[in-house]
Amino acid sequence: MDQQDEKDEVIATYQAYTRALLANDMDAINDLVLYPLAYVGAGKTVLLDSFPVKPADLIASKQWHTTTDTEFEVVGVSSTKAPSNNNFPEFR
Repeated sequence: MDQQDEKDEVIATYQAYTRALLANDMDAINDLVLYPLAYVGAGKTVLLDSFPVKPADLIASKQWHTTTDTEFEVVGVSSTKAPSNNNFPEFR
């Protein structure tokens, strides 16, 4: 697989994750996430064995109905990382 194919695969994964999050599809999210998942924030790091939020609860608490016009740009790919710039211009 060449580097462009790898970038396309990462973008497809971001798109699938966004669709799963909006659909509250935990099975699809769990298929995309490799556990344990490291959460880094609030002055601590925690390893999680399950997804840390319920999408439906997050969507309701943020009054977030959908996301449109998402843009994903993968700026590089290595065997362990794929740095990206992601733009979610509209949360409704």
